Amino acid sequence: MARTKTRNPKEWTVEDMKILLRHSDVALEKSILQIFARQTADEQSSETTRHHNKVGFNGVDATFLSSLAKQLQNGKHLSDRQKHYARNKMTKYSKQLVSCMTGEKSDKVMEFISNHKEK
Repeated sequence: MARTKTRNPKEWTVEDMKILLRHSDVALEKSILQIFARQTADEQSSETTRHHNKVGFNGVDATFLSSLAKQLQNGKHLSDRQKHYARNKMTKYSKQLVSCMTGEKSDKVMEFISNHKEK
């Protein structure tokens, strides 16, 4: 039973987030949803990146990761193969995720990740 330390969100580093994403399926799925939520509405519906605002998925990852986010929103978990590819892509969004956790607009998803304990 692997456990990650409970941390104050202000203590998280980008490297901590990368490690968590590599080892926790729950954190990976929640993080995909968090970054997807940062996409604009038109980017979400088209599964592309239209606004180069350094928020959300980049143009290379938008189609694949947006499709995973929609799958998760529909209550389906990621397959082992999807997790493998998503882990490789999501580590590059660690800075955005840490920023979500430490910013004033930190939400319940990031609070969950911050307090996450693998069961």
